[in-house]
Amino acid sequence: MSSVPSAPSAALPSRARIVAVHSGKVLCVSEASTADGAPVIQFSRGADDHEKFSLEPAGDGSYRLMAEHSGKVLVIEDVSEKEGAWLIQWRAVGTENEKFLFEPQPGGAYRIAARHSGQYLDVAGGATGDGARVVQWPREEVDHQLFRLEPMADADR
Repeated sequence: MSSVPSAPSAALPSRARIVAVHSGKVLCVSEASTADGAPVIQFSRGADDHEKFSLEPAGDGSYRLMAEHSGKVLVIEDVSEKEGAWLIQWRAVGTENEKFLFEPQPGGAYRIAARHSGQYLDVAGGATGDGARVVQWPREEVDHQLFRLEPMADADR
């Protein structure tokens, strides 16, 4: 198992869009699927609930990310510790792959680490187009591992 990042998560908004710094695109559940196993991708911004997430404190400095359109949490597929494992949505079952740590970076961005593996969310290959998958990957000094949170008001449901 990879070492878990030691930086504490910052105080985060309760609801947000997650924006990939390198592309300016939002993370969303592909095709607004409500199925377990649907992949998380980056895509051009819309106004749909599948690109809106609730950030729920998990009680240990980490957060669960719940897709607002489905009520399912984001997880690393199969509790994998392998490089390149996909970020997907799944019904909450209380496993460690449901937990993410947010590490503040200069300029207001975050690195988002999977608690169970210590690896970071990464837009695969640094792709900038719509539909690029989000995976876990060891930390690298690259912009496609940086994300901004755009807070949303409760009225924006």
